[in-house]
Amino acid sequence: VVVPAVEALRDRLGLAGIAHARGENPNEEAQFALADLDESVRLAPANPDSRAKRGNLLGQIAAGTERAGGDPKPWIERALADYDAALAVAPADGNVLWGKGRVLEIARRFDEAVAVFEAAQRILGPDDPKLTRLVDATRARAREAASPGRVRFTRAGEAMAREDFGAARVEYEAGIAEGEAELARTASAGEPRTAGRDRVAVDLQIAHYNLACCLARALPGTGPDAAAGLRDAAFAHLRRARSLGYRDTAHLAEDPDLAPLHDDPRWPDVTRE
Repeated sequence: VVVPAVEALRDRLGLAGIAHARGENPNEEAQFALADLDESVRLAPANPDSRAKRGNLLGQIAAGTERAGGDPKPWIERALADYDAALAVAPADGNVLWGKGRVLEIARRFDEAVAVFEAAQRILGPDDPKLTRLVDATRARAREAASPGRVRFTRAGEAMAREDFGAARVEYEAGIAEGEAELARTASAGEPRTAGRDRVAVDLQIAHYNLACCLARALPGTGPDAAAGLRDAAFAHLRRARSLGYRDTAHLAEDPDLAPLHDDPRWPDVTRE
């Protein structure tokens, strides 16, 4: 658990990182801390301790930068370079490995993070329940990130939050194609039902539903021919969402995004229990 004081520090460091990227002056706290560590590394470039400490600070700046809405990538790359330099000298330093794993998580390189965390755990305490929980949580994030369509659906959700329904539609269509292909593959191969397969189906329920919302939102002001195509597609996606297990008909019936479909004779069918 990250205590509030540490979160506040990360936020401050993150704002400093964004300011630095814009060519502005970062806050003094980050500026002086990073300057001190830069000098330590300059004086002793092969010292793994200095490299690891700077990697830790750069990782905090990366985390705070992401939380503040900036681009953490430059800070991630610098932090990983420092960790790798430290590990070249002290490959069995579990704390350095752990720090590197944390930065790989920020970069969403979850599979790599799991491998690094496992190496750190073997050194720091194979039986430590706290370390085991953290490794298991990262494995779960790796599985989630690898779920077909999941990245596309996340982008689509972000676009819908901005009310950019055109961009959301593109992402949902691409993500649905990936997810449906995975379901078809597992079905044709006769693979048993798994939690991963169920997760893909649940993701697809929501994605088909939300894509129908995007299509319905595009109806006002559309010509008759185009509108007919949008309506047909919207109802096809709603029916697919229902076939995959979507059951919240009360929400469906009241969702304002779907209001342009209410006058269609097919509407009662998709809202029926």
